[in-house]
Amino acid sequence: MDLPSIVIVSSSNTKPKSLIKLITKVDTVIEDVENLGLVKQPWLINTKYYSAQVNILGIEEKYIRTEKFNKSVEALIIHMDSNNQSGLEDLTKWESIDKDCNPEIKLLVSNYCTEETKVTKNNATDWCLKHGFEFVELYSTVNNSEVDEVIKEKFGLHMVKESLQSMQMSQRTQCAEQMVTAFWKAIGGEEEEILDL
Repeated sequence: MDLPSIVIVSSSNTKPKSLIKLITKVDTVIEDVENLGLVKQPWLINTKYYSAQVNILGIEEKYIRTEKFNKSVEALIIHMDSNNQSGLEDLTKWESIDKDCNPEIKLLVSNYCTEETKVTKNNATDWCLKHGFEFVELYSTVNNSEVDEVIKEKFGLHMVKESLQSMQMSQRTQCAEQMVTAFWKAIGGEEEEILDL
């Protein structure tokens, strides 16, 4: 079975490989020699409720996506440069991956965003609301001493990981269906009895 994918793309100078390293805490990311413009890193999402193996893929514009690739995408992360006046307009080059893959989780990530950056926090948030994304600053400019402990964890990498851990992956659904079928058979039920459920 193919693993679910988290796809990272970038409209900034930050390469997807850098974000993959940040999320997975690995030193090296696998360069796919067969697929130009693709880097890949397996990652185990491990929460108190479940564990799931996924692939985190970093792609560039030149990467040619297939239908199989598009169907495997469960989450999309786009890195934006908030210090570039055209930061939000530059995101249009990734509209097709959003449309073709229709991921459950969509994150727009920026290193930081204030009312002084060329793309303001309000503008980034408005773009996210219009396009169904969640906005995350990797390095928040909010003074942590002014924020209580509950909210502190919602910034940066913690927020990215929390969002990714909330995915309802098809892999987990298939495992649950297999467990129910196995349990049903173990108690003497026929598989045909639960096929339409």
